[in-house]
Order: sequence, then structure tokens, then C-alpha cells
Amino acid sequence: MLNLLAVTWDVNPFIFTIGDFGIRWYSLFFVAGIFPIGYYIMRSFYKREGGLASHGGAIGVLLAMWWYVHKYGKKYGFGYIQIIDRLVIPVCFAGMMIRLGNLMNSEIYGTCTDLPWGFIFVRDPWTDGLPHHPTQIYEALSYCILGLILLWLYRTRLDKLHTGTIFGIFLIVLFGMRFLIEFIKQDQSAFEAGMVLNMGQWLSVPFILTGIMLLIWSAEKGAPAAIQSSLKPLR
Repeated sequence: MLNLLAVTWDVNPFIFTIGDFGIRWYSLFFVAGIFPIGYYIMRSFYKREGGLASHGGAIGVLLAMWWYVHKYGKKYGFGYIQIIDRLVIPVCFAGMMIRLGNLMNSEIYGTCTDLPWGFIFVRDPWTDGLPHHPTQIYEALSYCILGLILLWLYRTRLDKLHTGTIFGIFLIVLFGMRFLIEFIKQDQSAFEAGMVLNMGQWLSVPFILTGIMLLIWSAEKGAPAAIQSSLKPLR
């Protein structure tokens, strides 16, 4: 009866294969999360002004943002945290796409469950035919909802926010949800067996604390979140 209530998941992780070469759904979702989804969200935050728009679309590594701020920040009136406040919004949707890619790979799922939406991951023999929590979907939904909330804050409340508020909320909620979902996620490494908190949870704690401290700093000392360029205000 348990299996009858579960979702049987038997999706081929490859979109197509040619000989030994194949394209996975995971790769498609990963790329889609960065471009075009992430690129167009980030690009929409900027208005064309000199070279700002094209550089604003260059999301990626935080070190690249340091270079970006060093080169253009003084000219256009923005700082590092202001850029990160905007960058984390497309990151939410990129994270969502990556977790959907994990779902297509039948990997990184949760513990056994008797809930009706449990997934039987047929392509992974370690499930033993039992339904498991689809934690990939849980995380994907949480990242999507967080991204929509942050995007709403940006679009409707930016003039009332301080620098670092969006980034702080991002750290607390994203890693807070990661911390909670890890309780029903299978251990990813053998050494995690028997641990009260697994490695993913321990690694989440510093980010949550950083987010709390960032919100405190933002409320007490943060500058306005809206970017004021030397030419005209930028949202």
C-alpha cells in the first residue's frame, strides 16, 4: 500500500546520447539557471548607462564582483554589498534549477517516507524500491519562493531598504531551509552516519549567523539600498 501512494520516478537523466557522448538534464538546468534566467534577471536591474548594463549581466564568482566594483563602483555610485544584494536574487533561481537537475539524476534525495508524494527513484538501486522524500523538490521550491520574495522586495520596497538587507535575508532563509531539509536528507558521506548534525548543516550555520549580523549592521549603519549614480538614480 505504501508504494501505491508514491510517485514512481524513472526518468532518463540523459536528454539524448550519441555513442559515448550524452547531454544530461542536469547540465541543461545548470546552464539555464545561469543563462538566460540569471542573466536576464540581473540585466533587468540595470538601465543602459555607458557600460553599466553589459557588465551588470556578468554574474558568477564573487571575486569577479570585487573587480567589477573596483572598476565601476566609484563612477556609478555603488558598493560591493549593493551588487551582492542584487546578485543573490538570480542565484535563488539558479539554485532551483540545479536542484531540479539533481531530481532528473535521481540523486540527493531524502529518507524513507509514507507521505503520498514520496518518490521511488527506480534508477537508483539504493532506494530498495521504497518511497523517499523528494528533497530536491523541497529545496527547489524553497529557493524559488525566496527568489520571488526578494524580487518583490527589490521591485516594490527598494527605496525603503538598507544596503545588505536583501543579502542578509537571502543568507538566513536559504541556509536556514537547507539546515532544516538536511534533517530528512540521506547522508551524502559515510562519516556523517550517527552525527547529530551533518556536514551540510554545520556548513550552513556560519552563513545563517552572517545573515543575522548583516541584518543588524544594515539596520544600524546600512546606506540606502538604491544605487545613486553620478548620472541619475538606478534601481
